[in-house]
Amino acid sequence: MISKRLLAFIVLFLVLLFGLLYGLSRSHSSQQATIDYVHSHDVAVYDASESQTSKAVLAQHVSASGESLKLKKNHTYIVKAKGESGYEDSSVGFVLTDEPKTININPFYSKDKLADLLKTEQGAIKQALSAAYPQISLYKVDNGKLYHWGDWYGTILRYKGSYGQSSDSLRVVLAKEGGTWKVKTDPPNITLSKFVFPDVPVDILRDVNNSFKADSFENIQKSIRGTRLH
Repeated sequence: MISKRLLAFIVLFLVLLFGLLYGLSRSHSSQQATIDYVHSHDVAVYDASESQTSKAVLAQHVSASGESLKLKKNHTYIVKAKGESGYEDSSVGFVLTDEPKTININPFYSKDKLADLLKTEQGAIKQALSAAYPQISLYKVDNGKLYHWGDWYGTILRYKGSYGQSSDSLRVVLAKEGGTWKVKTDPPNITLSKFVFPDVPVDILRDVNNSFKADSFENIQKSIRGTRLH
C-alpha cells in the first residue's frame, strides 16, 4: 500500500513535470519581437494570420520604444502606430519565425508638412532642373511633390510648344544630397522604371508615374515614340 508521503511526492512530481513540459512547449511556440519607434504614439501589434477572413486581432499594446514582446511563432503581424504632429501614421507587417526580430518604426513626414516644405524648396529645385537641362524653358514644370522626409521630389515636365517630335510630357525625380538637389532619373521620360532607376524608392516611382494623369489619350499615343529631353 502506497504511503501518503509517497503519494504526495508522486503528485508533486507530476505537477512539476507537467509544468516543465508546458513551459517548454510555450517557449518553443513563441518568439521575441522588439518594437523600436520614433515620432509615434498609440503603438500596437496585431495578429493578421487570419486577416483574409476577418480583421486583424490585437495582440499587444507597446508601452515604450524598445519593448520586447513574446509572440506566437509563424504568425503574421502588423505594427500600427499614430504619427506625431508632422508625421504620417505607420503600418509595418512582419512574420515571426525562429529568430528574434526587431521592428523599426520611423515614419515619413505628413502630406501637410511636405506641402509646406515644398514652398521653401521650389526655387532650388527649379534651379537644379535648369542647370541639368538647358532646354527646360520649352517645358512647364508642374508643382510636383516632395516625398519621405522632404529629400525626394517628383514632377512632370509638360511641353509648351506645338505638338511634334518633342511634345511629350516627361517625368523626373530629384533627390536632395548634401544640401543640393540632383536629378536621379536622367534622362526624364514618359514613365520611370524601377529597373532603369533602381536607386529611386519604388513607392516614389509609382506615385510619379500614376498620380499625375493630366495627359490626354492622344498625347500618350504620341508619346510612344519615346522622345526624351536632352
